[in-house]
Amino acid sequence: MSTALVIHGHFYQPPRENPWTGVIDDQPSAEPYPNWNDRVYYECYRPNAFARIFDVKSGLVESIVNNYEYISFNIGPTLLSWMQIYHPGTYRRILESDQKSAKRNNGHGNAIAGAILDSGNFDFIGAKTDGSDLRVVAGDDIVDDLRRRVEASCIELIWKQQPVAGELRQVAAMLETVTDLERIGDYAVDAGKVAPESLAALNAASSALLDQIDDLTMKVEDEQRIKL
Repeated sequence: MSTALVIHGHFYQPPRENPWTGVIDDQPSAEPYPNWNDRVYYECYRPNAFARIFDVKSGLVESIVNNYEYISFNIGPTLLSWMQIYHPGTYRRILESDQKSAKRNNGHGNAIAGAILDSGNFDFIGAKTDGSDLRVVAGDDIVDDLRRRVEASCIELIWKQQPVAGELRQVAAMLETVTDLERIGDYAVDAGKVAPESLAALNAASSALLDQIDDLTMKVEDEQRIKL
C-alpha cells in the first residue's frame, strides 16, 4: 500500500499600504528589506517559484523548479495583487504553475480559493444590529440643533466683533467644519435606517452560499470515494 504526501502552502500577507499614499512605508524591523512584504517575498515566495536543484557531486545548479506546480496552495488576494504590481515575473510564474498542474491533473489545478478558509469571514451570519443604528437615527435632531447653534454663534461673532484676516478665516473654517460634520451625521442616519434590512439580506445570501458550498463539498467527497 502506497502512502501519499500532500503539501499545502497557505500564503498570505495583510494589506500594509499607507491609505494616503497607496504604497507600503519603510518598516525597519524588516531590514535588510524595505518592508515585510518584500522580506517574506525574497525568503519564501520567490524561492518557491525558482527553486534550485543542485548536482550532488559538483554542487552546481542542475535545474530550476517551480514548486507551485507540485504543491497544493492558496494565496491571499492582498498578497497576490501586491505581487502582480511589484514582482510580475513571480506572479506570472505562479499563474503558469496552476495552468500546468491543471493539464497534468485532468483540469484540477493546484491553486485553490482561499477566502472561504478564513473562518472569521462568516461571523456575521445570524447576527443582529446592537441598537446603535437606532441611536444614530434618534440623534439626528440633536446634531442638527448643534449645527444651528454653532452657526448662530459664528454669525453673532462676525456681527459684534467684525473679525478680519486670520480671525475671519477661523470663523469661516468653523462654519465649514460644522456643516461637514452635520452632513456626515446625515450619512450615518441613512446607513442606520437601512442597516437591519441590509444585514438580513446579507445573512440570507451568505446562508445560501454556505449551503451550496456544503453540497459541492459532499459531491466531491462522493466522487473521490467512488474512485478509491
